[in-house]
Amino acid sequence: MAIRFVLEKPKVFNRIKLGEKPLICVPMVSYDTETINNFKKIRNKIDLIEIRIDHFFNDSLDLNFFEIIKSINIPYIFTFRAHWESDKREQAKVINDSIRIKWYNEAIKNDASIIDFELSSIKKNDNFRDVIKKAKDKNIGVILSYHNFNETPDKNTLLSIIEEENYFGADIFKFSTMVKKISDLLIIDEVTYIIRDTYKKPVITMGMGDIGKISRITTSMYGNDVIFAHSGMGSAPGQILYEKMIGIVELFY
Repeated sequence: MAIRFVLEKPKVFNRIKLGEKPLICVPMVSYDTETINNFKKIRNKIDLIEIRIDHFFNDSLDLNFFEIIKSINIPYIFTFRAHWESDKREQAKVINDSIRIKWYNEAIKNDASIIDFELSSIKKNDNFRDVIKKAKDKNIGVILSYHNFNETPDKNTLLSIIEEENYFGADIFKFSTMVKKISDLLIIDEVTYIIRDTYKKPVITMGMGDIGKISRITTSMYGNDVIFAHSGMGSAPGQILYEKMIGIVELFY
């Protein structure tokens, strides 16, 4: 068994525990009957779904959506990604914060295990503070996240970002950066270790791109608690097919 920097006191949120074995999460980036049925088929193989509602949101989507998501019966992360940090880049939908906040509040009412929004969102709009409070009142984990699709910043820049995430009340720290060279991997691994050692909280870190794929495995040794994998369609460059990731996690962790 591989050495892993586990939490001495794992954090328990609604239906999940973070800090022990890394969990495998598959993003939902489309919404139709086939997608729902596929997730029902794999629900005993994965630990989490990330509902990336920004990928398929439209004005006709109603709140019955959450009843269908709950019927899958897998703990879920609810994410309504802001367009400026979306993996869809220039094609991302621009959605008003008031709509995003409404849907976050509905996810909190509808059994989400974790919610995820950007550090930049709460810095731009204080109304996200109320979302955090409502989530914490229901023992729903709050991820504050940072995404950089251009590069991996230096160690001190990333640690400064994590310090801000902590200041604004993150239960779970997250950053995802583009890896262009091997030294970027070393930065991501080291920062993951420092975060775990300093804050004693769950952490989600990863590198994007072809070179970044290896970070989805190595960061778990240093404390990364959630590994994102895909089931055919991914939500970020560098994700690995979930079936392959299951084997890797079983082998090492």
